[in-house]
Amino acid sequence: MTARDFGPPTRTSTTLDLDAPGRTVGHIGLVHSTTPGIEYGVIPVPVVIINGSPGPTVLLTAGTHGDEYEGQILLQNLARTLTPSEVSGRIVIMPALNMPAVLDGSRISPLDGGNLNRAYPGDPDGTPTYALADYLTRYVLPHCTFAADLHSGGKASEYVPCGFMTRMPHGRDSAAQAAAMVAMGLPYTLVYDECTENRAMDTACDQAGVVMVSTELSGGGTINLHTLRAARDGLNRLLHHWGVLREADAPPTAGTKFIDVNDSRSSVMAPGPGLFEPAVGLGDRVGAGDVVGWLHAVDDPDMGSRPVRVEMGGTVVTRRVPPLVVRGNYLMSIGQELDPSTL
Repeated sequence: MTARDFGPPTRTSTTLDLDAPGRTVGHIGLVHSTTPGIEYGVIPVPVVIINGSPGPTVLLTAGTHGDEYEGQILLQNLARTLTPSEVSGRIVIMPALNMPAVLDGSRISPLDGGNLNRAYPGDPDGTPTYALADYLTRYVLPHCTFAADLHSGGKASEYVPCGFMTRMPHGRDSAAQAAAMVAMGLPYTLVYDECTENRAMDTACDQAGVVMVSTELSGGGTINLHTLRAARDGLNRLLHHWGVLREADAPPTAGTKFIDVNDSRSSVMAPGPGLFEPAVGLGDRVGAGDVVGWLHAVDDPDMGSRPVRVEMGGTVVTRRVPPLVVRGNYLMSIGQELDPSTL
């Protein structure tokens, strides 16, 4: 008897046709065996495909982390209002990429504890998070030219309104990423190196030859209206820059400052437990050795507050939201301005 070759397994399926003309709305079905406490049989991940005249394919995703809301709202609105006549090419919109986490309002999936942005390239026969990452890696990204994954700080963090790009070791896409960030025109662009995390969507896109950028749009578990409006305009400029949106219905940008956050001293950690009282805010400039806040012991009011100092100067680009901390919790991040010509 000849052994049958089943090929790579998959727990995902869809009837969506990427090439169907006009506007198509559907789902990717992610099969998940139910247990008495989990009601899913198939997890529906919504997808909107808008095909216009010939041009590039752009993937837009949000809800990679379920408690990051600005990007989800941006893509929900875009998916409802964008028409094929406005598009040169194809836009694939996935506003609730990690649907279980979105419904739970949590950073990770309640089904398997998986962090989708730490699951690439995925596992076709893995738990739901890894199976979804595999589906994007094998069946979506090979069709794409560009991608933007919209993040914000979630419940635990708040960022300056910023774009986000990952500098790959070989530098193949860095210039294209930087040009996209300039076109998007959010006030800041944070630059990370891939060596700090290679299981994110950035690496999967790079391996597929897809130019990808991201965002960090405020956060704090809520919606910042100013950031939401700025990001809406920035997304329009970005899609126009990539040649997939015929007109950019957005005001000109004032530019973006590229901020390097790869120095080991960028992250300010809590030196002990307590309540953290910040002395600086997002976007503030600090110098090496400056006091950026104080720790107050919650169990001993007679104990004096403990100053927290930074090891290097720069701009405060992100901060922790919950004030109660233990030793090792991050409190804020400091970045240093970067010359974009070096990217």
